Amino acid sequence: MKLTKREIDGLACPPGKRDAMFMDEELRGFGIRVTEAGSKVFLFQYRFAGRVRRLVLGPYGDLTPAQARRLAEEARGRVLAGGDPLGERKARALAAQAEMVRRTAEAAADALTLDVLIDRWQIGPLSDRSPSYRKEAPARLRSGLSVLLDRPARSISTTELQVQLDDLASRHPVAARRLHALGRAMFGWAERGGPVRSDSFAGLISYARLLLCRPSDGVAVGHLVRG
Repeated sequence: MKLTKREIDGLACPPGKRDAMFMDEELRGFGIRVTEAGSKVFLFQYRFAGRVRRLVLGPYGDLTPAQARRLAEEARGRVLAGGDPLGERKARALAAQAEMVRRTAEAAADALTLDVLIDRWQIGPLSDRSPSYRKEAPARLRSGLSVLLDRPARSISTTELQVQLDDLASRHPVAARRLHALGRAMFGWAERGGPVRSDSFAGLISYARLLLCRPSDGVAVGHLVRG
Protein backbone atom coordinates (compact mmCIF):
# COMPACT_ATOMS: atom_id res chain seq x y z
CA MET A 1 0.00 0.00 0.00
CA LYS A 2 1.25 3.43 -0.89
CA LEU A 3 0.46 6.00 1.78
CA THR A 4 -1.70 8.47 -0.11
CA LYS A 5 -4.35 10.77 1.32
CA ARG A 6 -7.13 8.45 0.28
CA GLU A 7 -5.48 5.42 1.85
CA ILE A 8 -4.60 7.25 5.05
CA ASP A 9 -8.11 8.64 5.47
CA GLY A 10 -9.41 5.08 5.41
CA LEU A 11 -6.97 3.69 7.98
CA ALA A 12 -8.19 2.72 11.45
CA CYS A 13 -6.66 1.04 14.46
CA PRO A 14 -7.82 -2.60 14.70
CA PRO A 15 -10.27 -3.28 17.57
CA GLY A 16 -8.58 -4.24 20.82
CA LYS A 17 -5.27 -2.58 19.96
CA ARG A 18 -3.85 0.70 21.24
CA ASP A 19 -2.19 1.54 17.95
CA ALA A 20 -1.08 0.05 14.65
CA MET A 21 1.68 0.75 12.15
CA PHE A 22 1.03 0.89 8.42
CA MET A 23 4.07 0.92 6.16
CA ASP A 24 4.46 2.40 2.72
CA GLU A 25 5.20 -0.15 0.00
CA GLU A 26 7.37 2.16 -2.09
CA LEU A 27 9.63 3.94 0.42
CA ARG A 28 11.25 1.57 2.87
CA GLY A 29 10.83 2.64 6.48
CA PHE A 30 8.13 5.23 5.78
CA GLY A 31 4.97 4.58 7.75
CA ILE A 32 2.15 5.97 9.81
CA ARG A 33 0.97 5.08 13.29
CA VAL A 34 -2.78 5.10 13.90
CA THR A 35 -4.03 5.07 17.50
CA GLU A 36 -7.32 3.79 18.85
CA ALA A 37 -8.25 7.43 19.50
CA GLY A 38 -7.89 8.13 15.79
CA SER A 39 -4.67 10.17 15.73
CA LYS A 40 -2.30 9.52 12.84
CA VAL A 41 1.41 10.28 12.95
CA PHE A 42 3.97 9.82 10.20
CA LEU A 43 7.13 7.90 11.15
CA PHE A 44 10.35 6.74 9.61
CA GLN A 45 11.62 3.41 10.87
CA TYR A 46 15.21 2.26 10.46
CA ARG A 47 17.96 0.27 12.13
CA PHE A 48 21.01 1.81 13.75
CA ALA A 49 23.67 -0.02 15.74
CA GLY A 50 21.55 -3.16 15.61
CA ARG A 51 18.44 -1.54 17.04
CA VAL A 52 15.16 -0.48 15.45
CA ARG A 53 14.56 3.24 15.77
CA ARG A 54 11.50 5.29 14.89
CA LEU A 55 11.77 8.93 13.95
CA VAL A 56 8.56 10.92 14.35
CA LEU A 57 8.02 13.06 11.26
CA GLY A 58 4.83 14.80 12.35
CA PRO A 59 1.04 14.43 12.61
CA TYR A 60 -1.12 13.77 9.59
CA GLY A 61 -2.91 17.03 8.95
CA ASP A 62 0.06 19.15 9.91
CA LEU A 63 1.94 17.29 7.19
CA THR A 64 0.58 16.12 3.88
CA PRO A 65 1.57 12.64 2.70
CA ALA A 66 3.89 14.24 0.13
CA GLN A 67 5.61 16.41 2.75
CA ALA A 68 6.02 13.46 5.11
CA ARG A 69 7.41 11.34 2.29
CA ARG A 70 10.05 13.94 1.52
CA LEU A 71 11.08 14.04 5.17
CA ALA A 72 11.31 10.26 5.21
CA GLU A 73 13.44 10.31 2.06
CA GLU A 74 15.81 12.81 3.68
CA ALA A 75 16.03 10.66 6.82
CA ARG A 76 16.66 7.54 4.75
CA GLY A 77 19.45 9.34 2.94
CA ARG A 78 21.12 10.13 6.26
CA VAL A 79 20.78 6.51 7.36
CA LEU A 80 22.32 5.25 4.12
CA ALA A 81 25.21 7.66 4.73
CA GLY A 82 25.78 6.13 8.16
CA GLY A 83 23.83 8.67 10.16
CA ASP A 84 21.32 8.32 12.97
CA PRO A 85 18.45 10.80 12.38
CA LEU A 86 16.79 10.17 15.75
CA GLY A 87 20.08 10.43 17.62
CA GLU A 88 20.92 13.61 15.75
CA ARG A 89 17.55 15.11 16.66
CA LYS A 90 18.04 14.26 20.32
CA ALA A 91 21.53 15.76 20.23
CA ARG A 92 20.16 18.98 18.73
CA ALA A 93 17.44 19.12 21.38
CA LEU A 94 20.00 18.65 24.16
CA ALA A 95 22.23 21.31 22.63
CA ALA A 96 19.29 23.72 22.38
CA GLN A 97 18.35 23.01 25.99
CA ALA A 98 21.92 23.57 27.12
CA GLU A 99 22.05 26.84 25.19
CA MET A 100 18.81 27.98 26.83
CA VAL A 101 20.21 27.15 30.26
CA ARG A 102 23.41 29.01 29.38
CA ARG A 103 21.53 32.09 28.22
CA THR A 104 19.35 32.05 31.32
CA ALA A 105 22.44 31.82 33.50
CA GLU A 106 24.12 34.60 31.50
CA ALA A 107 21.09 36.85 31.95
CA ALA A 108 20.96 36.13 35.68
CA ALA A 109 24.69 36.81 36.02
CA ASP A 110 24.39 40.09 34.11
CA ALA A 111 21.52 41.14 36.38
CA LEU A 112 23.69 40.54 39.44
CA THR A 113 25.48 43.86 39.71
CA LEU A 114 28.14 44.59 42.28
CA ASP A 115 25.55 46.58 44.23
CA VAL A 116 23.21 43.57 44.34
CA LEU A 117 26.10 41.30 45.32
CA ILE A 118 26.87 43.56 48.27
CA ASP A 119 23.21 43.30 49.32
CA ARG A 120 23.32 39.51 49.15
CA TRP A 121 26.54 39.38 51.10
CA GLN A 122 25.01 41.62 53.75
CA ILE A 123 21.89 39.50 54.24
CA GLY A 124 23.84 36.24 53.92
CA PRO A 125 27.27 35.78 55.50
CA LEU A 126 27.07 39.05 57.44
CA SER A 127 23.80 38.11 59.13
CA ASP A 128 25.64 36.71 62.15
CA ARG A 129 28.02 39.65 62.50
CA SER A 130 27.50 42.64 64.78
CA PRO A 131 24.97 45.28 63.69
CA SER A 132 27.73 47.86 63.34
CA TYR A 133 29.80 45.59 61.07
CA ARG A 134 26.75 44.70 58.95
CA LYS A 135 26.23 48.41 58.38
CA GLU A 136 29.86 49.51 58.02
CA ALA A 137 31.16 46.78 55.68
CA PRO A 138 28.63 47.30 52.86
CA ALA A 139 28.97 51.07 53.21
CA ARG A 140 32.77 50.89 52.78
CA LEU A 141 32.42 48.66 49.72
CA ARG A 142 29.87 50.96 48.11
CA SER A 143 31.95 54.03 48.84
CA GLY A 144 35.27 52.60 47.68
CA LEU A 145 33.86 50.87 44.58
CA SER A 146 31.14 53.36 43.71
CA VAL A 147 32.04 53.60 40.02
CA LEU A 148 31.58 49.82 39.65
CA LEU A 149 28.30 49.36 41.51
CA ASP A 150 26.11 49.16 38.40
CA ARG A 151 28.40 46.72 36.61
CA PRO A 152 27.62 42.98 36.46
CA ALA A 153 29.73 41.61 39.29
CA ARG A 154 31.21 38.84 37.17
CA SER A 155 32.49 41.33 34.58
CA ILE A 156 34.65 43.34 36.97
CA SER A 157 38.31 42.60 36.40
CA THR A 158 41.16 42.49 38.88
CA THR A 159 42.70 45.47 37.09
CA GLU A 160 39.59 47.58 37.60
CA LEU A 161 39.49 46.72 41.28
CA GLN A 162 43.18 47.56 41.56
CA VAL A 163 42.60 51.01 40.04
CA GLN A 164 40.01 51.77 42.70
CA LEU A 165 42.26 50.50 45.49
CA ASP A 166 45.22 52.53 44.25
CA ASP A 167 43.09 55.65 44.02
CA LEU A 168 41.84 55.22 47.57
CA ALA A 169 45.30 54.28 48.85
CA SER A 170 46.77 57.51 47.50
CA ARG A 171 44.44 59.39 49.84
CA HIS A 172 43.60 56.99 52.66
CA PRO A 173 45.97 54.00 52.92
CA VAL A 174 44.22 52.51 55.95
CA ALA A 175 40.81 52.77 54.27
CA ALA A 176 42.25 51.08 51.18
CA ARG A 177 43.58 48.22 53.28
CA ARG A 178 40.17 47.76 54.88
CA LEU A 179 38.43 47.93 51.51
CA HIS A 180 40.79 45.29 50.17
CA ALA A 181 40.06 43.00 53.11
CA LEU A 182 36.31 43.45 52.70
CA GLY A 183 36.52 42.89 48.96
CA ARG A 184 38.49 39.68 49.42
CA ALA A 185 35.97 38.44 51.96
CA MET A 186 32.96 39.16 49.77
CA PHE A 187 34.46 37.94 46.51
CA GLY A 188 35.80 34.87 48.31
CA TRP A 189 32.31 34.06 49.55
CA ALA A 190 30.94 34.52 46.05
CA GLU A 191 33.60 32.25 44.56
CA ARG A 192 33.10 29.52 47.15
CA GLY A 193 29.50 28.91 46.16
CA GLY A 194 27.64 32.18 46.43
CA PRO A 195 25.81 33.79 43.51
CA VAL A 196 28.92 34.58 41.44
CA ARG A 197 31.66 32.47 39.93
CA SER A 198 34.21 34.42 37.95
CA ASP A 199 37.84 33.95 36.96
CA SER A 200 38.51 37.61 37.66
CA PHE A 201 37.26 37.17 41.22
CA ALA A 202 39.31 34.01 41.59
CA GLY A 203 42.34 35.95 40.42
CA LEU A 204 41.74 38.67 42.96
CA ILE A 205 41.02 36.36 45.85
CA SER A 206 43.38 33.49 45.20
CA TYR A 207 46.69 35.16 44.49
CA ALA A 208 46.40 38.95 44.71
CA ARG A 209 47.77 40.86 47.67
CA LEU A 210 47.77 44.60 48.13
CA LEU A 211 50.96 46.14 49.46
CA LEU A 212 50.51 49.63 50.82
CA CYS A 213 53.09 52.18 51.84
CA ARG A 214 53.01 55.86 52.58
CA PRO A 215 53.42 58.26 49.63
CA SER A 216 57.04 59.04 48.87
CA ASP A 217 58.50 60.96 45.95
CA GLY A 218 55.36 60.56 43.90
CA VAL A 219 55.59 56.76 43.90
CA ALA A 220 52.25 54.96 43.75
CA VAL A 221 51.21 53.71 47.14
CA GLY A 222 49.47 50.53 46.05
CA HIS A 223 50.37 47.65 43.80
CA LEU A 224 49.56 43.98 43.35
CA VAL A 225 52.00 41.17 43.85
CA ARG A 226 50.87 37.97 42.13
CA GLY A 227 52.17 34.73 43.50
